[in-house]
Amino acid sequence: MKSERKGNLELLRILCMILIIIHHYCLHGGIQDAETMIGNQFVSHIGLIIGRLASNGFVIITGYFLFQYKFKVQKIIKLILETIFYAILTNIVMIVLLGDEFQKYLAYSIFPISFKVNWFITAYLSIYILIPLIRPTLNKLTKQNYLILLLILGIAITIIPTCLGMIYNTDVEPFGEIVSVLYVALIGGYISKFDVCIFKNKIGDIIFILGGLLVASERIYLRNNQFGSIIIAVLLLDLFKKMQIKNNKLITFFSSSCLGVLLLHDNEFFNEAVWKKILKTEAYYTAPTLNLILHIFVCTIAILLIGSIIDYIRRKIEEKTIGKILDRSKTLEKVNEIFNN
Repeated sequence: MKSERKGNLELLRILCMILIIIHHYCLHGGIQDAETMIGNQFVSHIGLIIGRLASNGFVIITGYFLFQYKFKVQKIIKLILETIFYAILTNIVMIVLLGDEFQKYLAYSIFPISFKVNWFITAYLSIYILIPLIRPTLNKLTKQNYLILLLILGIAITIIPTCLGMIYNTDVEPFGEIVSVLYVALIGGYISKFDVCIFKNKIGDIIFILGGLLVASERIYLRNNQFGSIIIAVLLLDLFKKMQIKNNKLITFFSSSCLGVLLLHDNEFFNEAVWKKILKTEAYYTAPTLNLILHIFVCTIAILLIGSIIDYIRRKIEEKTIGKILDRSKTLEKVNEIFNN
């Protein structure tokens, strides 16, 4: 509920979205594969490793409210419709700007989740459905038993795959993205359920976050299940929990649009076209480092602002049309009762 939004966690959500956009600039913009100066390589290195930890940041916030939210099938329908809307919008924009070569992908807009046009939405939708089914069991766990569960799952999902990835210089995610994302959500639930605090003050969180970003290898950050991305996401939550920030309209405007911003700029079939042909990232591969940073900043703010405005308009239209129909459906409310009970 909007009245229950916490400004500090909503601000963390916005920060994670900003980090994801920067990550996509470096990943899909192609700078990580280019031969460039050391300063640009360092910027690319940081840009790459912040992406998955930011994705985990989104998930850990969802998990933080694991024991509080009620399942609503209306939300699933709205999420699917939102995904379809942005998939079609992205296709249309690409066709208008870049010509007929993208028309063959228009069919994927009808089933964007099935075709994993955006992997995060598929995983997010899956855990939203799964959480109400496993929550009754989690509610019965003591703090010690819950921690043991996380440790056992962590060894299989996180620690062993991360170590193998470092040894063999490859990405290892044996159980898939959905299981990895669900595990991160369970960590968020544990932190919330037992009011866990990693450090007593914010300085400890900041030191370990910065230290982890500066010295760690990309191999422990490039997948959702890898150790580094999970640890930093946990520390970010621990840091922002300590902040006393009142929610306001500006924070709500951007935080409510984060998912829409993600769907607008990150599409399986048009990533290269968006970054290289529209935003011209290739022109900055060998540019002075400050110019590269400035271009990343401008692109990030532009995507966040444009995406938020579009999503705000979309939500207002949805609230007055399909939203009213879904919220008044007695059939859907009966389905909600089954899941929540």
